[in-house]
Amino acid sequence: MVTPKKKLTPRELDVVKLIVGGMRYREIADSLGLSYETVKTYVGRIRKKLDINSKTEIAMWAVRNGIE
Repeated sequence: MVTPKKKLTPRELDVVKLIVGGMRYREIADSLGLSYETVKTYVGRIRKKLDINSKTEIAMWAVRNGIE
Protein backbone atom coordinates (compact mmCIF):
# COMPACT_ATOMS: atom_id res chain seq x y z
CA MET A 1 0.00 0.00 0.00
CA VAL A 2 1.28 3.48 -0.87
CA THR A 3 1.20 5.85 2.08
CA PRO A 4 -0.04 9.41 1.53
CA LYS A 5 3.43 10.70 2.42
CA LYS A 6 4.88 8.78 -0.52
CA LYS A 7 2.20 10.20 -2.81
CA LEU A 8 3.41 13.75 -2.18
CA THR A 9 6.20 15.17 -4.33
CA PRO A 10 9.28 16.64 -2.66
CA ARG A 11 7.99 20.16 -3.45
CA GLU A 12 4.58 19.36 -1.99
CA LEU A 13 6.33 18.15 1.17
CA ASP A 14 8.24 21.47 1.27
CA VAL A 15 4.91 23.30 1.16
CA VAL A 16 3.46 21.06 3.89
CA LYS A 17 6.44 21.77 6.16
CA LEU A 18 6.00 25.51 5.72
CA ILE A 19 2.27 25.21 6.45
CA VAL A 20 3.16 23.40 9.67
CA GLY A 21 5.46 26.33 10.45
CA GLY A 22 2.45 28.64 10.28
CA MET A 23 3.29 30.39 7.03
CA ARG A 24 0.64 31.96 4.81
CA TYR A 25 0.51 31.28 1.07
CA ARG A 26 2.32 34.53 0.20
CA GLU A 27 5.10 33.73 2.69
CA ILE A 28 5.43 30.20 1.32
CA ALA A 29 5.63 31.60 -2.21
CA ASP A 30 8.37 34.05 -1.23
CA SER A 31 10.29 31.39 0.72
CA LEU A 32 10.26 28.89 -2.16
CA GLY A 33 10.60 31.39 -4.99
CA LEU A 34 7.15 30.55 -6.36
CA SER A 35 4.11 32.58 -7.30
CA TYR A 36 1.14 32.84 -4.97
CA GLU A 37 -0.99 31.00 -7.55
CA THR A 38 1.52 28.13 -7.75
CA VAL A 39 1.38 27.70 -3.97
CA LYS A 40 -2.42 27.62 -4.14
CA THR A 41 -2.16 24.93 -6.81
CA TYR A 42 0.22 22.86 -4.68
CA VAL A 43 -2.06 23.16 -1.65
CA GLY A 44 -5.03 22.08 -3.76
CA ARG A 45 -3.14 19.02 -4.97
CA ILE A 46 -2.05 18.17 -1.42
CA ARG A 47 -5.62 18.47 -0.16
CA LYS A 48 -6.88 16.24 -2.95
CA LYS A 49 -4.17 13.59 -2.48
CA LEU A 50 -4.74 13.46 1.28
CA ASP A 51 -8.52 13.87 1.02
CA ILE A 52 -8.60 16.72 3.51
CA ASN A 53 -10.31 20.10 3.46
CA SER A 54 -8.15 22.81 5.02
CA LYS A 55 -4.65 24.06 5.76
CA THR A 56 -5.28 23.25 9.42
CA GLU A 57 -6.00 19.64 8.53
CA ILE A 58 -2.83 19.54 6.41
CA ALA A 59 -0.83 20.70 9.43
CA MET A 60 -2.49 18.17 11.73
CA TRP A 61 -1.86 15.37 9.21
CA ALA A 62 1.79 16.42 8.92
CA VAL A 63 2.36 16.42 12.67
CA ARG A 64 0.69 13.00 13.03
CA ASN A 65 2.99 11.67 10.29
CA GLY A 66 6.21 13.18 11.59
CA ILE A 67 6.52 15.89 8.95
CA GLU A 68 7.65 19.08 10.62
